[in-house]
Amino acid sequence: MKFRGILALSVVLGVSLNLTAQSSPQAGDQRGVVLENIDHSVKPGDDFYLYANGEWMRRTEIPPDRASMGGFAIVGGPDGQAGGRNH
Repeated sequence: MKFRGILALSVVLGVSLNLTAQSSPQAGDQRGVVLENIDHSVKPGDDFYLYANGEWMRRTEIPPDRASMGGFAIVGGPDGQAGGRNH
């Protein structure tokens, strides 16, 4: 009986800590869907990729020395390596 009480308390504390962590993101911590990237001129049923990424694609310039641009290239730095270091 005592074990069930401790287990229930652990679950409640774990859930509440998880919810608290999710509700107070750190500065610069961005998770989930970025609403600024959604292109509302496209119907999600017609082209979901363009709907979800259209505005990001319009705003993001691909440098002339690259064939593509994405999150890892943006985070990696000018040489494309993680942390901007040469390996």
